[in-house]
Amino acid sequence: MRGNYSINLADKVHTSFSRAYETFRNIMASGGPQPNAFYCRAQGFFDEIRTGASESRSNFLKEWAVASLLTLVSVASILRAKAMGIRVVHYLIDIDNGEEVYDKRSGYVLEELPPGETLNFFHVNRPRNVFATWGQRAHPVYFESLWRVAGLFWPGQKSDGSEAVKFNNDRLGTRVARRLTESERQASFWQWLFNWLGVERFYCIDDPRHTGELRLACQREGILTLAYMHARFNKYHVGLCRPRFDRYLVWAPMWRDLLKRMNTEYEDSTIIVSGHPRLSCLQRVDRSIQPVRILWLGETNVDANELASYVSALNQLKGIEVIYRAKWGSSQGDEIPWVGCDKWGLDLSPDFIQSLHNNRISLVLGTHSTALIESWVCGVPSLMLSSSNDYAWHLTEEGFIPGCSSEEDLPKAIKQVNTLSDAEIQTISEKMWGRNPTWEKTAMREWLNQ
Repeated sequence: MRGNYSINLADKVHTSFSRAYETFRNIMASGGPQPNAFYCRAQGFFDEIRTGASESRSNFLKEWAVASLLTLVSVASILRAKAMGIRVVHYLIDIDNGEEVYDKRSGYVLEELPPGETLNFFHVNRPRNVFATWGQRAHPVYFESLWRVAGLFWPGQKSDGSEAVKFNNDRLGTRVARRLTESERQASFWQWLFNWLGVERFYCIDDPRHTGELRLACQREGILTLAYMHARFNKYHVGLCRPRFDRYLVWAPMWRDLLKRMNTEYEDSTIIVSGHPRLSCLQRVDRSIQPVRILWLGETNVDANELASYVSALNQLKGIEVIYRAKWGSSQGDEIPWVGCDKWGLDLSPDFIQSLHNNRISLVLGTHSTALIESWVCGVPSLMLSSSNDYAWHLTEEGFIPGCSSEEDLPKAIKQVNTLSDAEIQTISEKMWGRNPTWEKTAMREWLNQ
C-alpha cells in the first residue's frame, strides 16, 4: 500500500477544496481501483474530508414519521405509473428556489419533458417544502424515504468489502466496506423496481451527491441515463465521475472537455453542447454609464465577516456605485450584511442576466458564484475575490477569471478589469463559452431523443 492517509471526523475545521481534493486523490491511490458501488458515495466521502464531519440525524422519530408518510405517497405514484405504462424516470430536486413548484434549474428541461409524463424521483432539500406544496407535483417518488423504509426488509447483496482493495488504514477500510454494503443493497433494490416498472430511460439533473445508486442500477439494467447541467461543475464534483451517464447535456465546450478529463469513458459523441439555457439571444449590456456600477454577489457559503475588509476598501473608492445581490432563495433576504453600506443599492430580481441589463452593470464581484462566469457572455467582466472558500479559485489560476487576493489589491484589480476592451472581454468569454453561447433548443431535443 502507498501511504497511510486518514481523516479525522472529529475535526470540525473546514478544509479548503483544493487540499481536500488532494487528500481524496491520495486516499484513492492508496487503496487502488474500487468497484463502482464505492463511487456511488464518493461525493459524500469528499465532503466528509473537506468539512471534517459526516451528517448527523437530528430527530429520529420525526424523520421516521416523515419517511413513512412520503413512502406511502411514493408507492401510490409507482403503482399509478405502472398502470399508466410510464417507462421514463426523471430525477429532480425538491427545493424552493423560484416561483414555480419545480426546481427552476430544471425548468429548461421540463419545458420539453413534462413532469406529468414521467415518474419523478425527488431528492428532498427540506421536508417543509414538500408539505407546503403538497399535491402539486406529478407522480412524486421520494426515493430516499422509500429506501429508508424498504431497506429494513430488503436483503439485497450483502458485502463485507472484500471485493474492494484494502486501504492501509483499518478504520478507513471499515468505512469503505460499510459504504459498499449500503450502496450494493440500495442499487439492487432500484434494479428490481426499475425492472418491474419496465423503465427505459432515466433523465437526471446532474446532482453528484444523491444519484449514485440510481445510476448504478440503471447501468446494470441497461437503462439509458441522460444527465443535464444545472450549474457549473468542476473537478471537486468527484461524484460525477462514476458511474458515468450515457448522455450528458452541457452548456459550453469547457464542461465537455472537463468531463472527458474526469472520466476517459466520456467521448464527444456522448456529450451535447447546448449553449446557455437562459440566453436565447446575445444582448450585450451597455456599460457606458458613469459612474462605474458594481454588482456584489452575496453567498451563503462564506462568512460575511471574512469579506469585510474588501467591503471597507470598496467603500473608500470614488466614482463607483455598488448594488448588492443576495443569493436567490437564501435566508439573506434584502439586507446587506455589513455596516457602512448605506449608499449601496439592492437587487431583488430573480433573474441574474436580466439584472445585468436592468442595472447596466459594469463589473461583477464575488467569491465563487456561477454568475461570475455567466456575466461574460453579456459583455460584463467579473472579478473573483479570494476567500477561505476556494471552490472556484481554480478559474483564476487557470486564466479564465481575473482574481483579487487581498483588499490592498482591490482598487488596482477593479481598474484593470473595468478597462478591458470589448474585444478582450469577448476573447475571455469565448474561452469559457465558445463562439456560440446562446441557447440551442434543437441540441436539447437531440439529447432528449437520442
